[in-house]
Order: sequence, then C-alpha cells, then structure tokens
Amino acid sequence: MEKQVKEQKPMMNSDVIGLMGLVSRLKTVERAGWNRKGEKGGLSKTRRVKDPESVGDHTFSTGMLGLMLVPRLGISSEDQLKLFVMLMIHDLPEAIIGDWIVYNKDNLVDSEKQRLKKQQEMGAAHQIFSSYNAPHEWLQLWQEFDDNETELARLAHQLDKLDAVLQAYWYATCAKQQSQPQEFWDAARRALQHPVLVDFLNDIPISYAKRKKGADK
Repeated sequence: MEKQVKEQKPMMNSDVIGLMGLVSRLKTVERAGWNRKGEKGGLSKTRRVKDPESVGDHTFSTGMLGLMLVPRLGISSEDQLKLFVMLMIHDLPEAIIGDWIVYNKDNLVDSEKQRLKKQQEMGAAHQIFSSYNAPHEWLQLWQEFDDNETELARLAHQLDKLDAVLQAYWYATCAKQQSQPQEFWDAARRALQHPVLVDFLNDIPISYAKRKKGADK
C-alpha cells in the first residue's frame, strides 16, 4: 500500500507576517557587487555606485523581468509558475546571512568562501521555510535553483544575470554611475544559452545607446 503524503496546511497569518518581515529586511541588504576596486582588485575598472540597489530591489526587478520574458521561453504553464516562484525566493536566505562576494582579489571564485556561503545559505533556507510553514515546494525550488542542474534552474540563473546587466546599463546611462555595464554584459554572454534571452541581451546596449543619444540632444 502506498504511503499517503500528509497535505500541508496553508500558511497562517502569523507565518505570513513573519516571513514578510524577512522580505522587508531584504530591502535594507545592499547588493555587494556594485562597489569594487578595479586593477588591483582583479576587475578591469572600478565599479562605484552611490546608494546601490538592495537585494529586495533586485528580487523585484528579476521577478518582473521573468514575468515578461518567461512566456516566450517555450516551457509549460506549470513550469512558468515554478520558474517565477524560484526567482522570487532565490535570495531569501540573504535576509539572514547578507550578500556575500565570493571572488578573490584576482576576480576569481574563492572556493572556500563559496563553500561557506552555500553552507550558510542552506541553513538559512531551511530555517526560513520551516519556521514560517512555507509550502514544501518552495524549499525544493530553492534547492533546485542553488544546484543549478535543471533546465528551470539554468533559466532562472540566466534571468538573474540579465537583471544585473539591465541594472548596470541603467546606472551608467540614467544615473551616471561607474557601474561598468560592459563587464556585466560580457559575463552574461558567457553564461546565457537560451536564444530568446541571448537576443534580449544583445538588444540591451542598443536600446540604451538610443536612450543616451536621445537624452544628449
């Protein structure tokens, strides 16, 4: 006889309020990658952005980007919903551990920092989703994103990269900040695989060049 899976009860008001407290905390966690030294720091140029976006800002804009692009990716309606949830929850652990930079002075991944970050993120994810009775699927989708081995996870990571490119171009063009958008574009081009997302990436500098030209008139 097959073992019946006990149906999970919906989140109570207290769970929702508690989890939204962590969501609010994400609005105060600064995205760490916008201020880094070039040359000696391994980057070709220095990034210097005044009042950079928060992790909460990034989550919102990545979710909006997914909302607009996901229907064009050729995946089922069920997978579209899963991908959207994945985008909305992927940075929740940073409400507890903050945003870590795992690169060394040569701009290469520091394997020990990366290991510690993944360990800390995993603990924080389990703490968050269990403490507030979040749907079991959320932890599964968060883990799927973190492992980055499935088609959905890879699409989510590509959208995450695209959002950083868009933000870098906005900073450089509209806010006149030293965000070095070309470096973000180059990194995304190496990572992106889906043709729809590659095509979108190619249009970003073209679109911002037109905006800049219009603003300079």
